[in-house]
Amino acid sequence: MRYHLFQPILSDARYHEVNSAGRSNVDWSNPHLDLTSWLQPEAAAGRVTDALDAELFTHACTVETGDLEALFAFTNRVAPDAGRLLASQSRGRYGSVGDDGKAYACCSFGWAELPDSLAGRFKPVT
Repeated sequence: MRYHLFQPILSDARYHEVNSAGRSNVDWSNPHLDLTSWLQPEAAAGRVTDALDAELFTHACTVETGDLEALFAFTNRVAPDAGRLLASQSRGRYGSVGDDGKAYACCSFGWAELPDSLAGRFKPVT
């Protein structure tokens, strides 16, 4: 299966904004921090929704692999032969949308399947 992975990557402008104003003075800082820290499956849908609302996700890479466990092993370089990188911009904590239209959040331990309504909110990969 082909997975399109999205990551909360901050632009240079957002880095400048948070460094100038302080984390507590920008409205998107909490969703970013919540998503990139200790993410539990039961909180994943809400945190991903907040991050999508703040337009934090950027397409990071596209990987072809067998399933979510192989995807995790491949993107964390545990099993470099477990998948094939088709396109890449960066690596890190991901939200993933598979070719089947399902969306998943990579949590601190394991994956959380996200509601179908969130899968369509990730920007299409061109």
